[in-house]
Amino acid sequence: MGDPHTEAITYSHLGNLYEHTDPRAAIDHHKRSLTIGVALDDVIIRHSAHCNIGYAHLALGEPAAALPHFEESLRILGTHGDWHGESQTRLGLVRALRGVGQWERAACECDLLLRRADCRADRYTGGLARHQRGLLLSTRGDAEAAYEQWESALKALEETDSPVVAELRELLNDKPEQPEQPEKPEKPKRT
Repeated sequence: MGDPHTEAITYSHLGNLYEHTDPRAAIDHHKRSLTIGVALDDVIIRHSAHCNIGYAHLALGEPAAALPHFEESLRILGTHGDWHGESQTRLGLVRALRGVGQWERAACECDLLLRRADCRADRYTGGLARHQRGLLLSTRGDAEAAYEQWESALKALEETDSPVVAELRELLNDKPEQPEQPEKPEKPKRT
């Protein structure tokens, strides 16, 4: 039909369908979409393709391969104003940075994502960011702060269809019980 824009979007959709069953095939489809996006000089197609390639690499357990795609996706997007695209890319960037052990940078990116989500009253993205912040805190050995982040994330995501909800419940099930504080004896009353 001679419609390269629709062809690029179709490759992107195919890639998203394959991501959970065959991430390598997903990458191939997203690369086809990217090639067309480059030829069209289409910001959204190029940005989406890089973001999707990054997520496919994360699905393969390859955070180092995912990282440059998330970085390039954000570079391409610039100040385009696509919050959904930006938030998904920043979330992937945090996951990739955490996966390669760049915890300080991951924490900074996670804080930025959380601030931007809070400014937009985007509880869903905020919940996903808090989940990642909890994982970062847990890795750094701050279990108490991690549980606080996961509880907040679960509160934000509980009524959604996010696959993170099951993981959050599992993480919180592992929370050690707090010992009960002994009751303070009452002071004698003066008469």
